[in-house]
Amino acid sequence: MKELGTDTRTDGKIVVCGPLVSLFEDQVSKLQSVPMIKSAFKEASKEVDEMIAKGDVDIVFASPEALVGDKDWRSIIQEFAVSLIVIDEFHTVATWGGMEEPNEEKAFRKWFKYIGELRSLFPDASLLALSATCTKKIRKLVMEALCLQTENLYVVTRSPNKTNIKIVVNKVESQIESSMCWLIDTIKVKKMDIEPMLLYANSIKDVSNLYKFITTEIQDFKPYVQMYHSETTDQIKSLVLSDLQKCNHDLKIVIATSALGMGVDIVNINTVLFYGPPRSIVDLVQEVGRVGRDGSDSVAFILYNHNHMKFLDVEVKDLVKLNDGCRRQNLLRNFISEKEVSEVAKKESDKHSCCDLCEKVCKCGNCMKLNVELYFGPSGAFASDLQLSSDSETISYDKSLYLHMYESDTDIEDLTDHD
Repeated sequence: MKELGTDTRTDGKIVVCGPLVSLFEDQVSKLQSVPMIKSAFKEASKEVDEMIAKGDVDIVFASPEALVGDKDWRSIIQEFAVSLIVIDEFHTVATWGGMEEPNEEKAFRKWFKYIGELRSLFPDASLLALSATCTKKIRKLVMEALCLQTENLYVVTRSPNKTNIKIVVNKVESQIESSMCWLIDTIKVKKMDIEPMLLYANSIKDVSNLYKFITTEIQDFKPYVQMYHSETTDQIKSLVLSDLQKCNHDLKIVIATSALGMGVDIVNINTVLFYGPPRSIVDLVQEVGRVGRDGSDSVAFILYNHNHMKFLDVEVKDLVKLNDGCRRQNLLRNFISEKEVSEVAKKESDKHSCCDLCEKVCKCGNCMKLNVELYFGPSGAFASDLQLSSDSETISYDKSLYLHMYESDTDIEDLTDHD
């Protein structure tokens, strides 16, 4: 979205407001190759902050906390001749700023909500707001927060549809040991031939439990599994991010919270597994989009139990609980118009590569699972015998197939136990 201001100078400064230092670092690094342009982000160092304060930087990157929440810094930048304000990842104005929460105290970073105050500091500047994952609802909230007027507003939208990523949803049991035993079996069979994957969970506790489960069951696999969350050391984070941006690396499974999100350009990974869906539809699209970035066939496995369902936004619940229709179209309706969704549906030639529901009704005669589906998760060998209903607590299984996985019949019967 762009709103034109009255300041038409070409030599004015540009202020870029964004959510993450990692994004600033990447953008400043890329701008270094542009001649005659100086760019920097606040808090990179004391020396850089002094350089920005003196007005020696053409493009200034900073957080909402600095631009709006810090009175001293706010008074400094107010003296700048700014011709353009850029809001990067503008969906965070609503999601992190707590605009969807009735209580501001629940906001993750409350100053995001007040980014619109930059308009009063630089009333003549144009404004450019950018996001790759903005729902129609969030767009409306952000337009209000940024005081955007429709008369001078240009809105360009693109569908977030990733046609190369198949969406598969399955219900699992509440115990990690029983819901993820297929992964252990897969690792034992494939060993180092297992394709690398991202495994998302909604809490540090779940990440830790998943890591402990995998590395305890297969101890010699531990060097190839890593955790990534807000309490992970900076050193480990850097190592993980460095590996994920290489075509060849030793990591096989990265178990992460949403901390592994925006600003991460992951290569050569085609499987993402969710142990519990993200709370919001925006986070879901962000995290699904971490894989298949080279356009190759990929799969997003969404596993959930009844405990996970308690904390989901209604849009994610609707997607997970869908029993017929198309999950992809259900997801896209949050972002684009019904007409655009219809256009997406017309272009879907191979329904079996769209989602698990479309696969069931596909009659192309050439249906086949992707390689990653054969190796991983509930749509692979394990799930073909252990079918989980999306609207039922019951599980059907062939008991004889799993005798080798459990010490007794009692252990097998535990598969049908539910809280």
